[in-house]
Amino acid sequence: MKMLEDRIRKDGIVREGNVLKVDSFINHQMDIPLFREMAKEWKRLFDGKPINKVLTIEASGIGIAAVVASEFNVPVVFAKKSMSINLDYDNYETKIQSFTHKKIYNVIVSKKFLTPEDHVLIIDDFLANGCALLGLLDLNITGMMTVLSDFLPEEVVIKPTIGELFDEFLNKHPLSEVRKKNFRVVKRALLRYELYVRATKRGQKGFILDVDLVTPDTLRDMWDFFQNEYQYYELYPSIYETIPEKRTPQPRSKNTLIDCFSRIRTFFLWCFDNKRTTNRPFDKFPIEECTYGTPYYITLEERDRIFNADLSATPQLAIQRDIFIFQTLIGCRVSDLYRMTKLNVVNEAIEYIPKKTKEGNPVTVRVPLNDKAKEILERHKEYKGKLLPFISEQKYNDAIKKIFKLAGVDRIVTILDPLTHNEVKRPIYEVASSHLARRTFIGNIYKKVKDPNLVSALSGHKEGSKAFRRYRDIDEEMKKDLVKLLD
Repeated sequence: MKMLEDRIRKDGIVREGNVLKVDSFINHQMDIPLFREMAKEWKRLFDGKPINKVLTIEASGIGIAAVVASEFNVPVVFAKKSMSINLDYDNYETKIQSFTHKKIYNVIVSKKFLTPEDHVLIIDDFLANGCALLGLLDLNITGMMTVLSDFLPEEVVIKPTIGELFDEFLNKHPLSEVRKKNFRVVKRALLRYELYVRATKRGQKGFILDVDLVTPDTLRDMWDFFQNEYQYYELYPSIYETIPEKRTPQPRSKNTLIDCFSRIRTFFLWCFDNKRTTNRPFDKFPIEECTYGTPYYITLEERDRIFNADLSATPQLAIQRDIFIFQTLIGCRVSDLYRMTKLNVVNEAIEYIPKKTKEGNPVTVRVPLNDKAKEILERHKEYKGKLLPFISEQKYNDAIKKIFKLAGVDRIVTILDPLTHNEVKRPIYEVASSHLARRTFIGNIYKKVKDPNLVSALSGHKEGSKAFRRYRDIDEEMKKDLVKLLD
């Protein structure tokens, strides 16, 4: 409608926050001749449609809706934002988020004014992300037919969605690629939460996760969703078709939940610091510190038992055994191991830059190869491509458990259950994984040299790393030596 476009260009005012003010002719002072021309255009567009009512929401939509209804010669019904004594109790209800007022309204329409036989034209403005329109559409659950919804530029707010804000945060906030990847996992979960609320909560079909409207109660509801998301995967498959994950969602431990919400808090603080919001919901939503058990690892004797185990009946497991032992001899993370090629072998040592710290403060880690490590590389020297015949990380972890059991490494270890945080005792082969190889490297070297700076130079830990400090608690022989001082 060129007349409206020209009028917006002439009299519209763009204010801070990309808010287009048109109150001089739309929603404070109303230009009735302009409204009539707009109503004629809608009549032309919907000519022949069986529209018998115009629906809007109080208060600013009423003026234009009345003019449009006059052109169609039908009544106007406007949704009320509050209950009053003259309203019946048999009503349709939904909830609508108001961007300008920063609150959620219960929107009400009496059932005697809207029936399943009605053909309704919705006339209203878009505020921010169109919450008013979506809320009115939510009334369609009654079975009435909504022919079409349209809008007026009452206050058109060009406001990014939470997904768009998150993308801006990832582009502008200094993060390594590894950390960006972890933040993207959280972003996808937030978008799925938004879809989950729309799909499951009455009157919330138009729900939008708005950084300005998130409260501590919202965060508690989000926590519940993150904690139970693995159950929703089968209950609401359409959500995961829209925003998929490579892996089937698994139960999240408390430490994982704390980690996720620490990232969400970082995102909200960035939004606040960069004037994307004035909202600070985490001020009243404290996050606990992660709780870790004492790291466990295999002894050199157990490592050699695995190295020398006869796995000729399972050649594929024998290959993965070599990879695990090699990892125990260089101490790298599995993500760094899987990126290695023959070029990482330099002058009888492995050289690499840990991916986790690559973009923050890149440091080249150099680990000399001992005789066992050289023997393993010699066994697989004909393998082309990567350093060793790697398989997927999940299959690698499954293979490690089988290898431990076949080699008879089955002592009981005390661990902290990741879901309940209760102490449990398990055979080590049930909890063995690629990270156990890294812990074995660090734990056994630390027992020999007891110099954290020297060990971290080989392990790739940053100086002062909290993760590395935990290894100081695992040396039973050191504890015994200290206690003997009391004799």
